[in-house]
Amino acid sequence: MKRRWLVLLAVGVVGGLVVAAVASAGFPNLLRYKEPVLVDGFPNLDRQPSTARALEAAREPSTPGFADPRVFIDEIVVVGIKEGVTTTLTAPFEAVYVCVNGGGNVPDADNKTTFVGNLQASATFAAAKNGKAVGSLLTPPLPTAAAVAAASGFACPTGQTLAFDHVVFSNMVLSVQGGESVPLESVLVSPSVHGVT
Repeated sequence: MKRRWLVLLAVGVVGGLVVAAVASAGFPNLLRYKEPVLVDGFPNLDRQPSTARALEAAREPSTPGFADPRVFIDEIVVVGIKEGVTTTLTAPFEAVYVCVNGGGNVPDADNKTTFVGNLQASATFAAAKNGKAVGSLLTPPLPTAAAVAAASGFACPTGQTLAFDHVVFSNMVLSVQGGESVPLESVLVSPSVHGVT
């Protein structure tokens, strides 16, 4: 009985040492983050991608259309790190592009194509003395209409050009290199630029 107790004690001590070693090495975890929001990156967001500029660029829901919809997540806090940590937002999308005539109208609502893909935003957040890192992420622009036409082979009728209309972001994931990945429940839908339903 005494020997069994000593074996259990030894296993407990070794287990505790392993846990302590792992904790000191660090396992990056997402402590908190704000819910993702849509912002309009057009025209100057890339040149001034600060949190304040990104939030200033967010349009009110009543404003029709987003010329350059991006996903923005602010106040991401990562814990359990000693140095900087790379944090990534993966944002799958379904973007609709429509044929527009010279007057800026969409003559035939069926004359459109849907392009599916993923946007990724990554940044290295610097660690503070308390083992925390704080930052924000902003996705890059969606593919241009020309890139979508080239990739899909879709062509508009003569006299019309392909243009972005709206996008749906869903099944997004926020992840920390060497740590956890968190699925985001948010579904973000941008308003139609051309009034297509």
